[in-house]
Amino acid sequence: MEIRTLNINEVHAVIRHVKPRTRLFTSKLFTNFHQSQFDVVHLDHIPVETDLAAPIVSPHLPGVPVRLEGTRTLTLTPSYVRLQTPVEPAGLFDPAENRAAYVLEGDLMKRHGEARRLTIEKHVRMIENRWEMMAAEAAISGRLTIESDGVPVSTVDFGRDPSLTITKTAGAYWGDTGVSVLEDLEAMLSMVHDASGVRPTFGLLGKNVAAHVRRQARQDGELKDLMDTRFGTDGTSITRGLSEPGEVRPVGSISGLVDLYEYSQTFRYQRNDKSIATFKPLGDNEIALFADDIIGIQAFGAIKNLAGQYAARPIFGRNYIQEGTPQMEVVAHESAPIMIPGAPNRTLKATVLGV
Repeated sequence: MEIRTLNINEVHAVIRHVKPRTRLFTSKLFTNFHQSQFDVVHLDHIPVETDLAAPIVSPHLPGVPVRLEGTRTLTLTPSYVRLQTPVEPAGLFDPAENRAAYVLEGDLMKRHGEARRLTIEKHVRMIENRWEMMAAEAAISGRLTIESDGVPVSTVDFGRDPSLTITKTAGAYWGDTGVSVLEDLEAMLSMVHDASGVRPTFGLLGKNVAAHVRRQARQDGELKDLMDTRFGTDGTSITRGLSEPGEVRPVGSISGLVDLYEYSQTFRYQRNDKSIATFKPLGDNEIALFADDIIGIQAFGAIKNLAGQYAARPIFGRNYIQEGTPQMEVVAHESAPIMIPGAPNRTLKATVLGV
């Protein structure tokens, strides 16, 4: 039987069968979706928060035109994620569902089909990792750094109130004489509420900040009698089905004010020069606070590829033959993502410890 490539519909059927992974930001905070029909994302088409109450008018008068922020003309051009890998039916595979692992399958067709499936799954996982990395940076920092081949490094600023990005200095760090962690947290919660009308419900702590808070709770610090490490069963814990195992570690709930978690996720990615770099959305000495709903939007531009008829898809996949010597079968995937916090003032980031 002759080996053939998959058509576009068959590739996307395989993509749909890749079991989605539950991630903290894309699963909890970025639960809205916008698929542009163009290669740019128009912010005019993105829903935004409002805390305005509806006006009251006489029953004999027409309604008042609603005007929230005026017209926003900003458009964003997402950078592309592009992956392509030759299909190599070498014969060493991971176990598939309900089937024992095999090392060297004698049937070429089975080897080839499994190699293709695993390549598609790997590409989807890599693209999903990039989505999560972008969502984490956008939510924590209120901005997004775009770096890609052939495009200068640029930053998209989502307009978070500058007062919600705090950098403390010596003498005001947590642990310095006279500095109250509890009062600091209460002030930060109030700042977010004043800017957005919503109070944060949970916070992420960098590694060093989490260690400091745990020490305060264990020793005779101000948090000793205020920290509750017994999360209830009401489903409020963000570790309950909304993150990968080990992605966050519970620290505790402070006097019913806010639930705290340690977050030290590090992402690995390939730079333009092909070297491997790492990125930590939250520094070890930082804390980030979030409301339950920051109107996080996973937005995608249409794929500029004639093979897909410029389709509007989060992921466009293709399987084709690359002519030449040697002739190779290739699996390729593209995505044009940008993660948008629609309510950036419902978040805060602070550096609370020194180096």
